Amino acid sequence: MLRSLGIPARLVSGFSAGGTATSASYYFVRRKLAPRRGYLLNDSGPVYPAQSASSLSLPLHTKIRAAWALDTVFSQLPASFDTNDFGSINRVVAAEFPGDQLAYTGYSRDYNFSRFSYEQFLQPNDKESVLSYWNTDENALVAQLAPLSNWSYFIPYERQLNSSHCSTIITFIGSHACQKMVKKTGWWWLFSTQPYECQSELVPMETFLNRFIGDGTVTRIVEPPNAYNASDVGMQIAAPIINAAAGL
Repeated sequence: MLRSLGIPARLVSGFSAGGTATSASYYFVRRKLAPRRGYLLNDSGPVYPAQSASSLSLPLHTKIRAAWALDTVFSQLPASFDTNDFGSINRVVAAEFPGDQLAYTGYSRDYNFSRFSYEQFLQPNDKESVLSYWNTDENALVAQLAPLSNWSYFIPYERQLNSSHCSTIITFIGSHACQKMVKKTGWWWLFSTQPYECQSELVPMETFLNRFIGDGTVTRIVEPPNAYNASDVGMQIAAPIINAAAGL
């Protein structure tokens, strides 16, 4: 797509742990390749802010810092990077490359990366508790990115594939997002197979990616809690088949 636009640009992208690596390595890759414009797309590997001792992601960050001897890497980052807050990398890349387009996508009900992030560190660690930690950190990430004009975020609520983990792999089925997804009201909806409706724009993943890379448009959607995907007849049929085929 970038070549067809005639733009000497580079896209750095990854999903899950690769998404984390995308955010962590973008500064170095971007400087080495030195394109006219760069694109960062982190799919479901967020580097959440951890600005205090009570930050939910801090135990994971501390373990990773020691295991991977990251201080040697930190020394090569700009002084604006806070070595005690991994999430400050999001601000660093936005400031260092203001002409680049940066984006995060992931699900609010991601019960894969969230388990990795909190399950062995925090109590209680049942599913809903783990997802509540994830949502707290997700809100902190959105608040961090909101003032940064070159960051997009595209956060659907849930998808019945791969425990709502990863938006851009396997298939785009169910990877849409709607800023104003609401439950239908009134007795006439009792016979509807879909009890939810989008009262704003329903943005498919393909549209988000086209806007992000093709148009350079900043998109910011955090979908509210809903059962749109869970109630979708097509998803009820496709999800078990896809999960089984992928060994999920």
